[in-house]
Amino acid sequence: KNNDKYLHQNIDGKKDSHGMLFFSYATPKRKMSYNNIIYGHNMKDGSMFADLLKYSSKSFYKKHKYVKIYTEGYNYVYEVVDVFRLSCDKGSGTENLYRQLGEFNKKSVFKKWKKQVKGIHEYKCSSDYKSTDNLMILSTCEYTHNNGRLAVLCKQVKCKKVSK
Repeated sequence: KNNDKYLHQNIDGKKDSHGMLFFSYATPKRKMSYNNIIYGHNMKDGSMFADLLKYSSKSFYKKHKYVKIYTEGYNYVYEVVDVFRLSCDKGSGTENLYRQLGEFNKKSVFKKWKKQVKGIHEYKCSSDYKSTDNLMILSTCEYTHNNGRLAVLCKQVKCKKVSK
């Protein structure tokens, strides 16, 4: 029940500075459900989520608008709909944005959340999103804020069941 477990260990539980890409502990096991967060380090060697930082550039976004996720039973396609930076420090004003992602069934929460994201996003993406979309945030550390994160917000546009 915490998001620190895979920051500094690999799938075998051995210490590893790269850590792993991992879902937020709040995501149901083996299920891409409503509103997920996937975390990962951006390593200097270019591994893990290092390429997420490239989404700071609108020209990179224009060439890479879609994210594909392959799981054991499904293939998903997500469209990038927003890119923003935030601080997770207590009192920053943005520290609760990730937690609120799971509360979009309350339209007032979504409306306030979207307005707050619009105020900190890097640029305007070509697609919009609504509270009923299946959303996913790809998240990595960034260093323009204390305890900073770069977040790439995506909405699901395709889900295909695959046979084993």
